[in-house]
Amino acid sequence: MTVREVLDLLFYGTHWQLVGATTGKKLCDNYNKKETREKYMDLRVCDQAISADFRVQKDSVVKSMTNYIRPMVTIWVSGK
Repeated sequence: MTVREVLDLLFYGTHWQLVGATTGKKLCDNYNKKETREKYMDLRVCDQAISADFRVQKDSVVKSMTNYIRPMVTIWVSGK
């Protein structure tokens, strides 16, 4: 299954991020430009690599305070 196929299964407005299965680094998310997202659309997704996660926004002044927490989907991409 490719990244594009997985994203087509999600509801509109679902927040997501792509993570490289080899490096563990964040590659892209739904906030990136369309050109950046297109680079990853045809990559293969790892088996059983779709998980629920949270995006946590910390306060810039009071570091121990959280501004918001938003649910998101993490997709692990093979070969990156």
